[in-house]
Amino acid sequence: MHDFIIVSTDSISRARDDDRATSKVVWLRRWRHPTRDAEEVLRREAVRITEFASDPELAVLVLDR
Repeated sequence: MHDFIIVSTDSISRARDDDRATSKVVWLRRWRHPTRDAEEVLRREAVRITEFASDPELAVLVLDR
């Protein structure tokens, strides 16, 4: 297992297929916004993402703008 998280705007299944060894995906659902907006969402959700990362039962975290 690798200790990293993929952040993707692709569908969950496509993001998981890109690297099957990855245990975690943060999915920016319905994302049609600039990269700076993604940065804002990821910073705003930092605590939630940290909790997600530490929970071995969870594989996908879905975030919206």
